[in-house]
Amino acid sequence: MRTFFTADRHLFHNSVLKKHCKTTRYGEDVDEMHELMIEAHNRVVDPGDIVYDIGDVSFGSPTKTLELLKRMNGVHVLILGNHDNTLNDMAKSIIFPFYESVHPELEIRVNGQDIHLHHMPQRMWNKMQYGTWHLYGHVHGDTEEWGKSMDVGIDARDPADMAPWSFEEVKAIMDARPILKHHGD
Repeated sequence: MRTFFTADRHLFHNSVLKKHCKTTRYGEDVDEMHELMIEAHNRVVDPGDIVYDIGDVSFGSPTKTLELLKRMNGVHVLILGNHDNTLNDMAKSIIFPFYESVHPELEIRVNGQDIHLHHMPQRMWNKMQYGTWHLYGHVHGDTEEWGKSMDVGIDARDPADMAPWSFEEVKAIMDARPILKHHGD
């Protein structure tokens, strides 16, 4: 079993394809973008792998969103993004059961590495001075990283391929980043 991270899929969001992220999203329309995204996802994620989805899943109908999510390999855990927080109760009742669990933020340990997951980038996070990573989305690859923090959204990949980030890919980047001090430590 491997571990993957992703954020900011923005399913059914035409503006993210045509305007906001046009250099990192592919397809003539959102339907083609979805197919390419699912293909990229399933190319790297196997059915038993765990996928942490760090928010902003979809702008589409709950039923159509669920149909797409069910086509993506892996056991999925959702960390709520700002757009996920606005879903109504009916949408939550359809989409949230797909996920193994749903959290506003989450601290996990993968291969001995502590990781703080939150949709928004943060300047401070729990145990950052001990090397804990902070993985986030929201900014679509448009922010400077801070210590051992990293945007793991699909728009932050270089080259852009809309696939999730593996733990190993993130580790290779984080190993080169400094541990930041906390309160003058």
